[in-house]
Amino acid sequence: MTAGERRLVWTLRLLAVVFGTGALVLLARPEESVQALSDPGLLLGLRGLPESPTPVSSDFWFPHAVAHLATLAVLAWMASEDAPRRRGLVGAVVVSLLVCSGTAWLLFVQWARALPFLATGVVDLATAVLLLVLLRRS
Repeated sequence: MTAGERRLVWTLRLLAVVFGTGALVLLARPEESVQALSDPGLLLGLRGLPESPTPVSSDFWFPHAVAHLATLAVLAWMASEDAPRRRGLVGAVVVSLLVCSGTAWLLFVQWARALPFLATGVVDLATAVLLLVLLRRS
């Protein structure tokens, strides 16, 4: 295995752990997870995302968000087991991150200038670019 392939493998394994942990934390503490990102944004002059004591229509997407993170964790781990032959799985992770980033940017610009949207847009885009660079170098 080349040095580039080893970097890709370890990055994928780290991302699998991060995505899996994110899915579990979001599932266990959904409101707290969003508020942990929203509150610091207030210090930066960004809007906060309001909490709701009752279910709202956007909660429909909550199980999809948890499933998305869990799926990314599984894809990243599976790709790390044989990165040279499972490059297509990395491509699926990249596409998912790019779509998520684009959607977050859209929400940030058109709905609410809130840190959770900004952070998702920036972090997912940066992670997708990192994976593309590592793929190219492996």
